[in-house]
Amino acid sequence: SNCGTSAGGFKSTLRIDVTQGEELLIRVGGFGFESAGDGELLVRTTPPNDDCEDATAISSNTASFSTLGATTDGQSHTSCQFDGQTYNDVWYTYIAPRSGEITVTTCEDLGGSADFDTDLVLYTADNASCPPSDAVLLACNDDDLMNPCGSSDGGFKSTLTAFVAEGEELLIRVGGFDEGNTGSGELLIDIAPTNDDCQDALAIETPVTAFS
Repeated sequence: SNCGTSAGGFKSTLRIDVTQGEELLIRVGGFGFESAGDGELLVRTTPPNDDCEDATAISSNTASFSTLGATTDGQSHTSCQFDGQTYNDVWYTYIAPRSGEITVTTCEDLGGSADFDTDLVLYTADNASCPPSDAVLLACNDDDLMNPCGSSDGGFKSTLTAFVAEGEELLIRVGGFDEGNTGSGELLIDIAPTNDDCQDALAIETPVTAFS
């Protein structure tokens, strides 16, 4: 932004760390004795997992999320839909409890939810740096074209799938389709067993076999 230059009128922005519930005093003034006028003051807080380095760990198959106030720090990926970027993103880590096909979704038809046009990206966190590159990209999705939730009437929700290994650490990126597409919702994570489909049936070679 050029708002702080002479062409932009020398506007001001400050960023500090705050604690939830902390009362703050904000002082607004001008550069010089005669610097006075009217304006609009924007105050917002970023989510604690706004940056990739501050990803929040998920230990269950659901997680409430909010991208309100989030910035965009992840890279764009040419293999992802539309312009390849996920805007106003927040980050989560997740360790796969078993091997199989993982589903990550904000789609109401599948058990997730969101009140905005979402975008999802999944990376393997093994040997990954922040922000992650194409080398560790597993899957991405903007609009779930397999369910009503991905249509205009459904609000353009997202679902991605990928095969993961038991114990693999994953990095989940949740954001919006475009700059300013923010909101909140419920993220659903599910891993289907490797023998979920008939064609992937496992052979039983012992009298007793554990299953899930």
